[in-house]
Amino acid sequence: MDGTRRRALLTGLPSVVAAVPGIVLLARAWDGLPEVVATHFGLGGAANGFGTRATLLGTVIVLPLVLGGLFGLIGAMTPGRRGAGFDPAKILGAASWAGGGLLGTIGVLLVLANRTATAERLPLGGLLLGLGVAVALGVVGALVMPRSTLQPGADVPTPALELGAGERASWSGSCSSVFVTALGGVLVVAGLLLFWATPGPAGAIMGAAGLLVLLFGSARTTVDRRGLTVGLGVFGWPRIRIPLEEVASASTEDVAALQYGGLGYRIVPGGVGVIVRPGPALVVTRRSGRRLTVTVDHPETAAALLNGLRSRAG
Repeated sequence: MDGTRRRALLTGLPSVVAAVPGIVLLARAWDGLPEVVATHFGLGGAANGFGTRATLLGTVIVLPLVLGGLFGLIGAMTPGRRGAGFDPAKILGAASWAGGGLLGTIGVLLVLANRTATAERLPLGGLLLGLGVAVALGVVGALVMPRSTLQPGADVPTPALELGAGERASWSGSCSSVFVTALGGVLVVAGLLLFWATPGPAGAIMGAAGLLVLLFGSARTTVDRRGLTVGLGVFGWPRIRIPLEEVASASTEDVAALQYGGLGYRIVPGGVGVIVRPGPALVVTRRSGRRLTVTVDHPETAAALLNGLRSRAG
């Protein structure tokens, strides 16, 4: 089995396997479940949110399967390279196994709490149990995932584009991810449906998370006499700016999302990244030594122009 398939299997399968106990319990208890079931519980264990049996079915079966599919897809898309100070394969393994364990435990506890019409409390230690299972499986996931073997290339500045004293030049390029945009849209729709079915903070939080994901579904990078500007989302806001006088050098690099801990705005040792999708990226090093990495199509031209503008400005 090649590395891509192995990573996809080791990251996608845990959530599916962890859902099996909840699915078995749900099948055995289905006929005895009330029409209205408890779907949300407070920290004290008392039920404070209710829904239909279909809602419980989605929590126990659909969510783990969706999570497993997403992790498997990310695992397949992630090259076996090591990022800035940490191993993306190990992080992915820990996250996928921990997420599967937490959802699987919650599924079992929800079914147990709803087996009779009067059972409207979650065991007091349920949340702690779920977190404990997540931590334990996260450690196992990090151990079983194979180590990344490739190291990122050296940060070699791109040759500067030669510009005349009075010559003006600018460059603008964009980058988008169908996967991230689709995921954001699904979360927004799911949040609206959840809020409509059971009004409460859960639906609002899911919808807000979807809007945040949509924000990082695309980015536009502009290089001109002022320096570098990166606008996020469809409306190009919020923006990240690096004035030309703060630029030390510009280069390019092929990045994997998990080099930066995932997609979106990522803070890593030595700088930040705007990672919309894996692949070519512009890397701008500030005079302070901190780096901004932004994925963009054809970053070579942007790096050459930025180095040329910096050289001309002195």
